[in-house]
Amino acid sequence: MSDSEKQFRKWYSKWSKKTGIGKNPDDHLHYYDYRAAYKAGVKPELADDGYYHWPSKYKHDLHPNRYIKDSGVWYDTKKEKVAHIEDVLTQKWQRREYEVEMRMR
Repeated sequence: MSDSEKQFRKWYSKWSKKTGIGKNPDDHLHYYDYRAAYKAGVKPELADDGYYHWPSKYKHDLHPNRYIKDSGVWYDTKKEKVAHIEDVLTQKWQRREYEVEMRMR
């Protein structure tokens, strides 16, 4: 294991324990690119809801909270722009299919 991989795993282990995320940084159901977040030097912020939230920029395309609805308008949190309902529905369908496939492995 390279030194950079060891450093990443140490960083991830710390945040895994602190935030309650799974111990495997490469779990396909995380829906988040922790390696990219690590390389960028970002960390989660403790939100008003009492949970840690990571920057949306590093969300997987199928992240459950990629699209949020606010005041009747869908918003793509990853790309930081208004979303079309077709994109929202397609992503939800793709995520369900993906989860079934990942759980069958």
